[in-house]
Parts: sequence; structure tokens; C-alpha cells
Amino acid sequence: MHDCFYIIGWITEKNNPSAKKYDTPTKFLVQRVKSVNELEDISSKDLPEVTPSNGLFGVIDDSEEFEVTLKFSGNYAKTYVADRIWSKEQSISFNEDGSLILKFKSKSRYEVISFLLSFGSQVEVISPEEIRETVKNSIKELSRIYGIN
Repeated sequence: MHDCFYIIGWITEKNNPSAKKYDTPTKFLVQRVKSVNELEDISSKDLPEVTPSNGLFGVIDDSEEFEVTLKFSGNYAKTYVADRIWSKEQSISFNEDGSLILKFKSKSRYEVISFLLSFGSQVEVISPEEIRETVKNSIKELSRIYGIN
């Protein structure tokens, strides 16, 4: 998802590998996996099927589902955004001024904010207002860190 590889699976009880520890599967970022051990006499046949995506932006579920509207400018940002699928119910439109509007759904405020900040001045948060305010506060803090008044 979004240029990263994940392994999706179940965390199980150590003494009973066919018993799920949690009700939902876990997404493991491949680059963080240090080792894999093959277990003897174990099968996933007793574990429910894992679905890889809920069709929303991001992999972390840290809030209720919400819609994000972003305005992108700059050729790199527009090309990068227009060439990808960000969520199942996304929409992309182009404005007369050359900017691009992206609407998508997410359940991860953290990932949306990280995504936005990666584009710097080439993106503006149109909605939701809460994320717009969080980005504004991040910009203020960055200005303080870099000595910009």
C-alpha cells in the first residue's frame, strides 16, 4: 500500500498458535520484520480469512471514517497524486488554474497528516477543518524550529 509492503496476519497465543489474540488482523510493515520462524504442526485453516484493505487511505485505524479534500499545485505533486489510487471512493478533478483537487476517505488522521506534510507548500487542506488546523500548528512549530517569524 502506497509504496510500502505489508504482511497481514493474525497475532496468536504463544502456547496455542491457532487461537487469535485479537479480533482483527494486524498489518506488519515488511521492512520492520527482523525474523520469521516456521512453526511445526501449525495451520492457518482454523483462522479467519484476512482481508488486505478496507478501501480507505492508510493502514492505521485511529478514528472514525472521514473524508479529506486537498488542493495540490506543482507538477510533481499533481502527477504523483493523479497517478495513484488513494481510496476506493476517491475523486480527482482539475481546476482551471492548473491545480488538482483530491477527495478520499480515511480512518487514519496520523497517516493523512504525514502524507500532507510530505508535500510541503504544494498542498492545501480544504477539509476537514480539524486536520487543516493540525497542519497549521505543525507549520507554526516548524517555523519556530527553523527561526522563521
